[in-house]
Amino acid sequence: MGHLAAGRVFVVVSDIIMPQMNGMELLKKINQTWPCREVVMLTAEGSVEEAVDAMKQGASPVLSSRRILMR
Repeated sequence: MGHLAAGRVFVVVSDIIMPQMNGMELLKKINQTWPCREVVMLTAEGSVEEAVDAMKQGASPVLSSRRILMR
């Protein structure tokens, strides 16, 4: 978050499922504090519903990391 506050980050790439803070919480916090930042969400375990919810909350886009790793 320090790099975001310093203005050194313009795009955030995050997983939806993380150990301490889930990606949806992170997305919400980024959108509230730095609304001009782009957030790309990845998910290997998440559902279609989670992906749709993330996009409704401003993530652009939501990618399946499982599909990326298989290419």
